[in-house]
Amino acid sequence: MIRQVSFAALTILGCTSAAAATDNRIRTLTYDPNEIVRILGKAGIQSTIEFADDERIENVAVGDSAAWQITPNRRASLLFVKPLSAHSRTNMTVVTDRRTYMFDLVAGDKGSAPVYALKFSYPKDKAAEAAAKPLQQAAATPPPAVQATMTAEKLHFDWNTKGNGKLLPARVFDDGASLYLAWGKDTPLPAILTESEDRKEGPVNYRLSGEYIVISPIPPNLVLRYGKRTAVLWPSRRIVPVQRLAPNAVEGRMAAAQPAQSQPPASQPAQAQPAPAPSTPAKPASSSLKLANMAALYSDKLTDADNEH
Repeated sequence: MIRQVSFAALTILGCTSAAAATDNRIRTLTYDPNEIVRILGKAGIQSTIEFADDERIENVAVGDSAAWQITPNRRASLLFVKPLSAHSRTNMTVVTDRRTYMFDLVAGDKGSAPVYALKFSYPKDKAAEAAAKPLQQAAATPPPAVQATMTAEKLHFDWNTKGNGKLLPARVFDDGASLYLAWGKDTPLPAILTESEDRKEGPVNYRLSGEYIVISPIPPNLVLRYGKRTAVLWPSRRIVPVQRLAPNAVEGRMAAAQPAQSQPPASQPAQAQPAPAPSTPAKPASSSLKLANMAALYSDKLTDADNEH
């Protein structure tokens, strides 16, 4: 009798393991930059997209951000996707520091199981890395550290906030060109939107730098949403867009600013003038140098894995 019970228990365990191994809600796909990956979602169900261990998410763009909630984890290696309506369809582009991914987000497709977890494999990249490893070891000399020149006087912290306090970032400031947001370790990241003049909400493109979410250019306002909770941020001053001149425009202004050389009177013959010494090329303005080196100020390491979702 004991043998029969043990045999039945092993049979049930084997069937359960086989069913778990073939669960189509957990998928692994080979990465192809020319392939659009379809994510089937369902209202109330969250899908997790996992990227390679050595890459980090930099930008996420969604076609209809009002119908989908897209949230990265703190290490920027996972993306949590959840539809906010029963029936919707849009697209999403994810740019990491190594690759670009394109997705179709579909909710309400009857007869298909929603995706719980999606992982990628990269066999082509592993083969290429193995071939290039000797060259990488030969060129392993670290580059000289870049000294950050942005100072606190260039940062603006005068941002107004309103709404659910649990959604508000712990730190928010801008440098006149980009907006920087950072949340506490125990706070879930909300969907980041902006409201236009006709009161329509749309997504903002951002990148991750260390513990900061960086938004460029600076939007006139931000709307933060997480489920039914909302919060709003806006600056207490007028944001003037930063104008970056093209190199030829800068040279034209420099040439126009040089004083014209005096001409001799018409009644007197012009005296021979010594050849002018070659002019020293003008150095670019210090402000442009500071903007160029600004990213080094926020290039600290990402937070540890203990606080990721």
